[in-house]
Amino acid sequence: MNRGAKDLGIEVRYLMSSGVDKEKLARQIAADKRITEGSICLLSVVEPCIAPMVKGNKASKKLELVMAPRKCVFVYHYFNDPVFGFGHVRIQSWAPFNIFICLNGRHWLERQLQKQGIDYVKDGNCFVRIEDIAAAQVLLHEQLKTDWAKLLNGLALGSCPALSQILRPLEPEYYWSADETEWATDIMFKSVEALEELFPSFVHHAMRVCDSSSVMKYLGRRNLAGAAPDEVISDYRRRYEGIRVKHSVNYNSVKMYNKSR
Repeated sequence: MNRGAKDLGIEVRYLMSSGVDKEKLARQIAADKRITEGSICLLSVVEPCIAPMVKGNKASKKLELVMAPRKCVFVYHYFNDPVFGFGHVRIQSWAPFNIFICLNGRHWLERQLQKQGIDYVKDGNCFVRIEDIAAAQVLLHEQLKTDWAKLLNGLALGSCPALSQILRPLEPEYYWSADETEWATDIMFKSVEALEELFPSFVHHAMRVCDSSSVMKYLGRRNLAGAAPDEVISDYRRRYEGIRVKHSVNYNSVKMYNKSR
């Protein structure tokens, strides 16, 4: 991958800590180098993984190959794709060579709007104005028709063409699944004043009416009778973007905020 990065003329950087905000760093590199489209950088860092290792079995007195928690180098390829916008591919450098791909539907929509010549105003990850809302909704629906396996395989091999040669003569195919996803519903108001008049009542409703059972049912836990309940964490915060209310159960959450007020 380093050779490919040098061929593309993009920056290659090894990070001493996995706590570095990689997206922020990649965006800074893009801004410094004035990269608006294409590959941005290649970052590598040691992070936890699940990988095979040889371990002794006392009962059988034999060595066994087992999957176990370990650490290895992960490679992050950040890009600003002409179709999907800003994103990255994260590749595990040890077997089984797991790949994690991060795409953002709003960045994707931005590229679609540009291609269609539809004017818009975007603040970070939020559209605060779109010239043709109906046309934008049609473009979003087009995203749902995507051949995900073809798309993700293309991004993976584009980031590391050598992947197809690593296990030769075997030719295994990647099985893709959704690890962390977010389904967003955006409601646009004509003015800040119109939103501010209603939003306090929305917050009050979210904190007083949305009890644990309601949140669990919303997140798919339909049968709660006799089961040990998971903890529902409700969080209210005032941030730069606005006020955010969030209910979470394990790794799933539902949230509301008045972003870009």
